[in-house]
Amino acid sequence: MRKWITLIFILAVLGGGLAFLIIGKRNAEREAYLAALAEESAMKACAEDASGMVTRLRHASEKLSEHSDTLYDALVLADSAVEFVTGKPAPKPVAPKPKPTERPPRDKPAPERAERSADRDDGLPPGMLSREELERRRNRGKKPAPKAEPDSDTDTAEPSAEPVTAAPVPAKPKVRTVWLVAKDLKTQAERGQSAMMQAVDLAERSLELEQKVIRATDSSAAASRLKEMESIFEEMDECKVGMQGILSKLEKQRIEVERFTMRVAEERNSSTASVMHQAARADLKRRETADLTRLEGLRQNQKTLLTTHAYGQLAKLLEEQMASCQSEKGRAAFAGTARRCAKINWLRGYMIEQIHAEPLRWGWGLGVKTVDVTDASETGVTVMSREIAWSDVPVAQFAKWAKHYCGKYELPGRVLGKLELAMAAFLWEHDLTEEALDYKRKSIATWERLREEAESLLPE
Repeated sequence: MRKWITLIFILAVLGGGLAFLIIGKRNAEREAYLAALAEESAMKACAEDASGMVTRLRHASEKLSEHSDTLYDALVLADSAVEFVTGKPAPKPVAPKPKPTERPPRDKPAPERAERSADRDDGLPPGMLSREELERRRNRGKKPAPKAEPDSDTDTAEPSAEPVTAAPVPAKPKVRTVWLVAKDLKTQAERGQSAMMQAVDLAERSLELEQKVIRATDSSAAASRLKEMESIFEEMDECKVGMQGILSKLEKQRIEVERFTMRVAEERNSSTASVMHQAARADLKRRETADLTRLEGLRQNQKTLLTTHAYGQLAKLLEEQMASCQSEKGRAAFAGTARRCAKINWLRGYMIEQIHAEPLRWGWGLGVKTVDVTDASETGVTVMSREIAWSDVPVAQFAKWAKHYCGKYELPGRVLGKLELAMAAFLWEHDLTEEALDYKRKSIATWERLREEAESLLPE
């Protein structure tokens, strides 16, 4: 009986241990499975982050590459300015010449020294040098000091005729100046090209790091690669800042080169000056035409923003694009259009406040059948308990509301004048020039202080 009890006890202990081992193994497998899922999720997140970084870096590199034409034009302008002023093409950089190998000094033959010492008649024993010989050897290889001329003020000096000075050769400061200006211009352009190439290299490095992230064996290795990509972003930001500074300096130096070439052209004969002047005017006209064409293209491409009354967004876009203008006329055109859009956006905000405060009776509709506009907000207007988005409000409907508030002559002159000027900007941007100028004159007549702003906003 005791044997059976012992056997049963041993079997129970073995069964409990086996069960404990099985449960522990299952828990370990479950933890390993969860860890594998977490590792896979982390690896996937790292891959997505790497892909997004590559996309942003590529876009930044393409943005910097847009300035390649400007940098190339600066290099061409620098060389052409030097050639125009000096009449010679700009020199190509010369490779430094290798230094000549130094030859070891050759000792003079001893017999010569012996003969020289034998021929001396200074009373010194052989092997001892005289003071003159020591001075001669000490000053060997040095240039002889110039002889002191006798003082002309002394009584013993003979009167001598005054030396005839030759006429000074006129210096050519303009040639030197144009070299310096052109060199600075080329230096900035080459720095810009280097920054542009560096941006391309950074984008390529990000692609390599993205592949390393994808091929990483664990999430820690992928995370370390992501940190390397973040450092690439810092370098790309430095390239952006550097490019902005280079473009700013490039514009100033380009203007300086153009002014200098114009001065030189004016000093030459009339035909040459006329040719250069026409070339400069043609270049200015080309840049102005390019800016105005770009503005018109931008307005056509973003015409949806006008028709959907997103005037604030359009004004912000124009202000951003104004930095790329190449002429004062182009910058003024971009700035004027942006200010007009901002003025129309103010008019839209004014109408929202008025309709929200007091519904506009018979406001919706352009024909005989009209209904009230009961409310308005930044997202749209409310008509018959239904909100209509601003993008669905017709331009003619917007004009009807604006004219309604411009017709409230009981308003203070300052407010009414601003409304009329904003209405003029609205009509101008929608190509109703004559009617826009009429409203501009009304705004000036209503409030005289608007004259300067109105003239700059809507030039006739």
